Amino acid sequence: MKHIPIAALIALAALPSMAIAQTARACVTEAEARHVITIALPDTISALANRCRAALPVESFLIKSGSAFAERFRPTAETSWPRGKPILFKIAGPQAKMFEALPDTALRPMFTALVSTVMSDRVEPDQCGIADRTLATLAPLPVENIAELALLLAVAESKRPLAPGKQRPFSLCAAPSAKPVPVNRPASTTTTK
Repeated sequence: MKHIPIAALIALAALPSMAIAQTARACVTEAEARHVITIALPDTISALANRCRAALPVESFLIKSGSAFAERFRPTAETSWPRGKPILFKIAGPQAKMFEALPDTALRPMFTALVSTVMSDRVEPDQCGIADRTLATLAPLPVENIAELALLLAVAESKRPLAPGKQRPFSLCAAPSAKPVPVNRPASTTTTK
């Protein structure tokens, strides 16, 4: 069985630049990557549910709740778009000029469709059960926590060696220092005596 790139389960490892000719690109910061990931999450989850439909039982999380789960991310994706759009141009490098004239109503769906297709295609049908269980496990977490986990997985993936002839769709800039990012924490269920 092939290794499942966990980042693929929640839309991390690929961005629209995969479809653009491979050229030297500027690196993106973790904060920039967070916006791009957040924009891509809803459509990637939906595409994964569609890809896995034939491989999962009807009572599985992705089949029963995948659409509702993906929709939880839409408001955050909407608010991330204004900050994420310039980052997409940065990742695209010189090819960005051909996209700059597009209105957001065309650019954003093109970006999310490309990312969601690339990401869902990385999950083979025999891996859908693991993808389903992973997302079901993450579902109770706040959206911000899931996006942060996706970012952390992208950072970890960026440190892995690449196979010969392979190239990452973007590179993460070296972080100057690790600063904790505030995320929503579930309410504590412990009681004091």
